[in-house]
Amino acid sequence: MADISKEINDFRAAVYGRDVRESMISLAEKVNDEVETNTTHVDEAVTTANGASQKATKASEEVQKAITEANTTLQAANAAKVSAQASATASAGSASAAADSASAASGSAADAAASAKAAEDIAAGMGGFDGTATSVKATDTQGLVVAAGADSNAQALLDALARKVALELVSNTALTTKLADYLKKTAIVQVESTAANTVPSSAYLKQVKDSIDSNLEELSENTQAGTKTGISAKGNSVVEYDIMFDKRFPKIPEVVATLHSGTTNPNYGYLAPIVWDVTTTGFKLRIANAYSETFAPDVTWIAVVK
Repeated sequence: MADISKEINDFRAAVYGRDVRESMISLAEKVNDEVETNTTHVDEAVTTANGASQKATKASEEVQKAITEANTTLQAANAAKVSAQASATASAGSASAAADSASAASGSAADAAASAKAAEDIAAGMGGFDGTATSVKATDTQGLVVAAGADSNAQALLDALARKVALELVSNTALTTKLADYLKKTAIVQVESTAANTVPSSAYLKQVKDSIDSNLEELSENTQAGTKTGISAKGNSVVEYDIMFDKRFPKIPEVVATLHSGTTNPNYGYLAPIVWDVTTTGFKLRIANAYSETFAPDVTWIAVVK
């Protein structure tokens, strides 16, 4: 700050106007110098402040950039961690699969060894095979040829079995009796027979079957049947209905008719069905009612050509 004490004292001691003017000029010069000096200082301070602000802004930008880079690095690290965990899991699965494959390979090797051993055993048993049963080694487990469990050959065992069947089984009394019973019925006949020692031939049985089938077919073609419903038989009268066959008979059939009803009325006994005027295409059905009451029975009929 400028020292203006002298000018103040000069103002106080001034007698003439020129003394005051000199003091005013001196004061103005000091104030001007002080202002210019302070202005310079302010400009320098503003410049310094602006520089500091720019540096702060730049530092902030660098800090933000550093934060962004740090986040990017963190994300990359997390991704690497996840990838590493996945790789670890895959590696564990591969290790398990490898262990399973190793176990399977070990089992296959054991099976192969067992198969090789079996092949060796078979080869050992077939050693010296010349195409005959005698050259085939076999163990006699039943003691048929040698002691039970001792070695023999296939031909010897087969011969022993044949002798056993011939001497022990075929000569058995019960078996012989049974075979004799079968041998008694050896007479195969081509015609009908009631003899106990005969059996029909297959040709005769077919003939009988064909005859039965033909008779059944003929019976089906020459037989028709039906039921007449909706009958109203008034008391003390005869009612008549025309019955038509489904198909024409080759000749006039025999027709039989009967009452069909679930009634418990004893007066139905006064009713009588009557077959009349039979032709190859139909007949007339009459119902006679000898009672005073009206009845409504059904009538079932059958027509057969003999």
